[in-house]
Amino acid sequence: MNRARLAAFAAAVTTALPAAAAGRITFQALPPKNQRFQVLAPVFNHPRLSTIATTVGQEIVLPRDLAVVAAECGAVNALYDPQRHRVVLCYELAGFFGIMFENKPNVDRGKALDYALNGMTFTLLHELGHAIIGELDLGVTGGEEDAVDDFATLLLLDAKLAGLAADGAEAMLDLGQLSRGQVVYSDEHSFSPQRFYNVLCMIYGSDPPAMKSLVDRGFLPPARAVRCPDEYRRKRKAWDAMIGPHRRPH
Repeated sequence: MNRARLAAFAAAVTTALPAAAAGRITFQALPPKNQRFQVLAPVFNHPRLSTIATTVGQEIVLPRDLAVVAAECGAVNALYDPQRHRVVLCYELAGFFGIMFENKPNVDRGKALDYALNGMTFTLLHELGHAIIGELDLGVTGGEEDAVDDFATLLLLDAKLAGLAADGAEAMLDLGQLSRGQVVYSDEHSFSPQRFYNVLCMIYGSDPPAMKSLVDRGFLPPARAVRCPDEYRRKRKAWDAMIGPHRRPH
């Protein structure tokens, strides 16, 4: 076979490869070196996180592979690294969520790891939202941080996990404690209470009759709740429009 035919054959084979062969999302939890993080290993080894990463990669066509790595970072953080095409989840952040839960009144402290897992689930989806925007070079109107909070919430609602989304909203509220009372208006994130209410609004707006207790129990003010069904509809429409062209065919 001459060189021209070989090149044509290679191109044909590449074109014929199934879509799943490109743009995978992988998940790896590196074992913690610091002994105080050993207790958090079940959070990152929980199959939920790896399943989410794999499933998002199966649903959306990315131009290249994306790695999700859980590791010690030296700071309470999680991030999307566009240069290395990866998402990093920090043990320190999971530990922070666990400590915040244990300090809440009238909670079962034995469930701190569950709360940390729920907070990291929301965080993973949030960072995957950043990664999808970055890897696909999508345009976003408004703040990207708010948009990826919406992305995380929408996916959890699609999975019928409204309670987990509510825990994610509370975890975002917890993050406000990292500022130690300082107000940084230049930060790209909305204030933590705003993030909390925005997520609760989407949960309520997705099904007002089923989520009526959010208003009845005082978590969501009625004046905001009345606008939530339309907010939810518009945000879902926006994300569907952005990622619709990049969904894998089924």
